[in-house]
Amino acid sequence: MPVRVRGAVLMIFKNKNFVTFWMGSFVSGLGDAMFLLALSWMVIRATGSAATLGLLMAAMSVPQILLSLMGGVLIDRLDPKRFMTVSDAVRLAAMLFLVAVSFHGMPPLWSLFVVAVIFGMMDAGFWPAAAKFEQDLVAPDQYVQSNGSLMVASQTTQIVGPALAGVLAATGHFDVIIALNAATYGVSMACLTWVTTAHTMDAPSPAHTVSVLGDMTEGIRYVLRTPLLVVTSLAAFVVNACLAAVMDRNGSVTVHGRSTPVARAYGALAPVTR
Repeated sequence: MPVRVRGAVLMIFKNKNFVTFWMGSFVSGLGDAMFLLALSWMVIRATGSAATLGLLMAAMSVPQILLSLMGGVLIDRLDPKRFMTVSDAVRLAAMLFLVAVSFHGMPPLWSLFVVAVIFGMMDAGFWPAAAKFEQDLVAPDQYVQSNGSLMVASQTTQIVGPALAGVLAATGHFDVIIALNAATYGVSMACLTWVTTAHTMDAPSPAHTVSVLGDMTEGIRYVLRTPLLVVTSLAAFVVNACLAAVMDRNGSVTVHGRSTPVARAYGALAPVTR
């Protein structure tokens, strides 16, 4: 790596606020990656039904899709740090709820659907808020370095998280995964509390406060007229659909004609499909 490039990358980690935010994002992302694999496996183990797993994924994805545009528009009018803190608190409460209902065994199926819906709703606003908050922490000429650092952290969690979850799920320790994910939200909230920024929210203009629908419409138009976004979204949909298709009703992944326990196999496959 050229000295100039290496220096630019290292410079971003001299920003204590960004480093704190980066650490919280990494820890929280690791917990999410572990929990999402465990969530799928708990449904398969409880029902043996790929159709039920599909419904669970829909319960998470549909609220996220429906609320994403509105979430992005509303975040422009709200304090992103406060929104992320509330989102972490809600998901922490959801994890504690699962711990409570699964104290004597596997959590009931209905509780998994409730948590899936909550996650979908919170994610719809959390990621736009995180993107906006990142820009409040670094100078404009450091956006590339900060975004790249966060992407590296995210991709790392998608490799390490499912692998760890696969090991724990294979031994039936779903409660440990849930508890660990709850702890990561606590860490994320603490990191957000420690982050300080000089950015001050500007009061929205009267015209801006009544243009939520207009902003949402413009967002849709922007995506549709940007081929890269359309292609990327379709590719992600196809990959996830294909991954779901290789799961059989007994909770296994079929690889080269052989049925492999999903906890181990999916733990290995999940990072590749991210």
